[in-house]
Amino acid sequence: MKVRSSIISRMRSRGYNTRGPSLLVLVTLVTLFVILLKTLNRRKQMTLPNEVGQYVYQLLRKEWFSEAQAAFITAQAAHETANFTSSVFTHSNNCFGFKFIDHVLEVGQYKGYGSYATIEDCIKRYTDYYKKKKYPGTFISVEDFVHTLKENNYFEAPEAEYLTGVKFFMNVYFPSEHISGAGATW
Repeated sequence: MKVRSSIISRMRSRGYNTRGPSLLVLVTLVTLFVILLKTLNRRKQMTLPNEVGQYVYQLLRKEWFSEAQAAFITAQAAHETANFTSSVFTHSNNCFGFKFIDHVLEVGQYKGYGSYATIEDCIKRYTDYYKKKKYPGTFISVEDFVHTLKENNYFEAPEAEYLTGVKFFMNVYFPSEHISGAGATW
């Protein structure tokens, strides 16, 4: 590994004996520690709200979605993008995992997914999708929202699995908050 060879090079340059099993064990442990730190950092990113998610919520509200709808959709986007850290999101501003269909707002594709010039364009694309599918103006719960998405073939995962992900991000972005909108709950 690159990390291990760089550690060995530094040790050699400082005159340490780099031959023998004890050094190999030490370098392996340091490498595993670095991997563990990266994994923990990734988990931390998944459990904290970030500016992108908050920005997505604000954009959805500007598109005239109710507080509850915007909250549900923000949680959906966070779930689809691993809290806005996935390569599809970071390379293409695709907040919702939209497959490439040559939509007017798409500027290309990345790994088969639509690419957008800005997050705002992706939000507009979602708004177009939402209107085209004639989703209701309100949902009574996050379960109702996810069930409607499933009925419209929005996602392929089992409904319970998708619902768990959306609920997780509802709690990340909107913990214990009351979101108004025709009695919407989660």
